Amino acid sequence: VIKLLKYFVTKEPSPCHIKLLKYFVTKECRPLVTQRASVLLIAGHNATQTAEALGFVYPQHFTRQFKNYFGETPSAFQKRRIRRD
Repeated sequence: VIKLLKYFVTKEPSPCHIKLLKYFVTKECRPLVTQRASVLLIAGHNATQTAEALGFVYPQHFTRQFKNYFGETPSAFQKRRIRRD
């Protein structure tokens, strides 16, 4: 990923390269984003507030990504954590 980023700094990227870069950045950053989301949800933010804080344009996209990573929706995650604590 670092080599790819350095390439883009020095050259004009093609649309194919841009797609590839978006894929790798998304794949690399997804665990960090979802972990940060879990912290915000545990702190009491709702899914829309969390999505907005993390830079998602559409809360539905955040919910889908969160569910793919954790196996449950943000609200279900939040309810489970509140019951456990």
